[in-house]
Amino acid sequence: MDRIISADNSRDFQETILTNALHILLEPIYETVPRMRYQMLLNELDYASSDQDNTCRRVVIRGLFDSIDHLTTENYRCGFCDVCVPDLKFKLEKAAIPLQDAQVDEIAEQLPDFLSEFDKKPLQELLDRTIENAAVPGLLARVSNRLEGDSTNLAALYLAGALSRKRPGREILAFEYLKSAFNEGIKQGLSPDNLLLFYEEAVQVNAEKAFTWLTEVGGYWDNQEGLQFLIQEAAQRFGIDSKQHRILLLVSQVRNFNDVGDDFIKLKPKIETLKQGFERLS
Repeated sequence: MDRIISADNSRDFQETILTNALHILLEPIYETVPRMRYQMLLNELDYASSDQDNTCRRVVIRGLFDSIDHLTTENYRCGFCDVCVPDLKFKLEKAAIPLQDAQVDEIAEQLPDFLSEFDKKPLQELLDRTIENAAVPGLLARVSNRLEGDSTNLAALYLAGALSRKRPGREILAFEYLKSAFNEGIKQGLSPDNLLLFYEEAVQVNAEKAFTWLTEVGGYWDNQEGLQFLIQEAAQRFGIDSKQHRILLLVSQVRNFNDVGDDFIKLKPKIETLKQGFERLS
């Protein structure tokens, strides 16, 4: 009988181990693969809707598929697509070759290094250079392509969000990229200072929704120091009469009252001792 029970327990233990192992193996797949497939659809949509901001279709498609270290700027016109020639009466026998720009090419050459790790300052500098050189659509296509196979890459998510914000009609998509980056950053243990990089971009799209990222219960800013930061941020971002600022002030007051109450509870035994001493003296 003992052997039968032991065998049953052994099978249960093995099943538990197997279940846990499968969960560990499959959870990352369930989290990343749907996002990768969704990203593929987004990239196709970006190509299909590039006419909305008068961006040559080859700017997007070259950004997605070019293997050379070259980015096409938003000023490029291939002369061989429906955006460049809406009536489709092409005067060229083939698409125009983009002019090479050393500064833009440098961005493309350095991009793999920037995407290999999350480093706040270089990413901001890269973003500024991309905007200055009118290479937003091309670089956006390049980082979007990276996300097809690396959906949790924080640098790519940040750039995708920040660059999407610079393209008309893509504000919602930009916000979703930045929200994904913020949540993924928490999972990967990013510091609060680095997480604020995603927030600072997102508030340019939807300040109220982005601010809720910082006020999550149990989050990085759910402490006394964090609360003071949130109060200052709410006052600066929304004004001292805003609901965000008033609620946070109320939370601060309640916590202060709780602290006083905790101190009183700690002092109560000592007060009782003093009271008894005075009673004996009297």
